[in-house]
Amino acid sequence: MRKQALLPSFIPRAKTGALCATLILASGCGSGSNLTVHAGTGFTAFRSIGNGSYRTIYKFGQYRGGPYGAGGQFIAIDGIFYGTTAFGGHGFLGNGTVFSLTPSGEEHDLYKFRNTSSGHNPNQALIAVDRVLYGTTLGGGGGCPQESGCGTIFAVTRSGRERTLYHFKGGSDGITPSGGLVWLGGKFYGVTSNGGSAGECPGSVYGTGCGIVFSVDTSGNESVVYRFRGKRDGAAPNGPLLALGGKLYGTTGGGGAGGNCDHSCGTLFEVTTSGAEKVLHRFGGGSDGSGPVSGMLDIDGVLYGTTGSDGLTNSGCCGTVFKATTSGAESPIYLFKGPPDAASPNGRLVVRDGLIYGTASGGDTCFYFDSGTIFGVSIAGEEHVAYTFSCKSVNQPTGLTLFKQTLYGSASDTIFAFTP
Repeated sequence: MRKQALLPSFIPRAKTGALCATLILASGCGSGSNLTVHAGTGFTAFRSIGNGSYRTIYKFGQYRGGPYGAGGQFIAIDGIFYGTTAFGGHGFLGNGTVFSLTPSGEEHDLYKFRNTSSGHNPNQALIAVDRVLYGTTLGGGGGCPQESGCGTIFAVTRSGRERTLYHFKGGSDGITPSGGLVWLGGKFYGVTSNGGSAGECPGSVYGTGCGIVFSVDTSGNESVVYRFRGKRDGAAPNGPLLALGGKLYGTTGGGGAGGNCDHSCGTLFEVTTSGAEKVLHRFGGGSDGSGPVSGMLDIDGVLYGTTGSDGLTNSGCCGTVFKATTSGAESPIYLFKGPPDAASPNGRLVVRDGLIYGTASGGDTCFYFDSGTIFGVSIAGEEHVAYTFSCKSVNQPTGLTLFKQTLYGSASDTIFAFTP
């Protein structure tokens, strides 16, 4: 046990739809929020505020790494945080851990992955069903043509007992689960960024297969819900799925056969649990953005998300915040401009006091690398940089979780709290 700075108290159960939209809790969140946010149109210039309160909650230490792969997301059960680190545990760098963190700042490793049948490098937020923690690993699992394994779905009890529900096999099965899990109708659903076919993904550089949507129950029975074909229907699904109205919504980082991107600009898609898939929007690059990677937020039945690049040019700068209806009407509400504005949004969004908050990996330069920012944007399109990590020992934030009006996230090897 290691004791760090005090964490403020937080809510162990969702009491409103708005909290459900921003926090993955033990009961699971599958429907839209009740939060009312007034809509508007137009793009406005950013404004830097920078007067919020930032503090460090916990530091994992050298070689452990932080929970960056989880997109800054944690879950809370009975007043305790649960999350994952991509590294640490056994060996020099380790294969990752599942950890708990108490309100007093005491951290405990519940499980250390061993790069065998249990997998390695857990990479997304956990989800809890019947008080058991479930998640995915990028690699490991055995029985896969990939040298490092094709990834796993795992379960860990809060006492630290682990079991592997399923290990991906490659080929027609998926490779590299990349979006975590969502609970819908008694099953988990998720995506893999590769696999689905034995051949290369057509018209892309994504390797074997274009990725799949999968389902798995708590006994480990897995099935492929949909196999992406590349080109117009998308390739390399990547962010977490959103369950809304009994359907699943997600994004692909490539494919779509639209815009000026080298391998197409990505898609926004809908898929039913029976496997009927529909492309709602094909991103076109430029002011429409390219490469959505971070999943979406539901506000009153409208989807909000980000694209990581091509907000202004085709040179990789700077990304967008977009909104889309479930019928496919999409429009960007803000175009990032690069320093001193944010650039390359990279984590899940949350809502606080009518503003959408998120993190970006760029936007301020520390020597020769981007240090990252926390930004806020209204649906009317007014954006501000709430905090910059410029030249600090903590940088590259990767998403946020909202607890009682405070934003929690991870950057470098640190869990932080920020109150705008």
